[in-house]
Amino acid sequence: MKTIERKNIAKLPEIVFIKDESLARFEGKTLFPEKIARAKERFKNVVLPVF
Repeated sequence: MKTIERKNIAKLPEIVFIKDESLARFEGKTLFPEKIARAKERFKNVVLPVF
């Protein structure tokens, strides 16, 4: 993983993501396909307000 060095002008904490190699077995797999299908069905009926 590449590290990007930046100056923190806004005085906010920087977030560093560390890749955990033990989770590599889940890469590219769809976990919980039933829940994803249910969520997609619910999002079809959502109407967002126009501003």
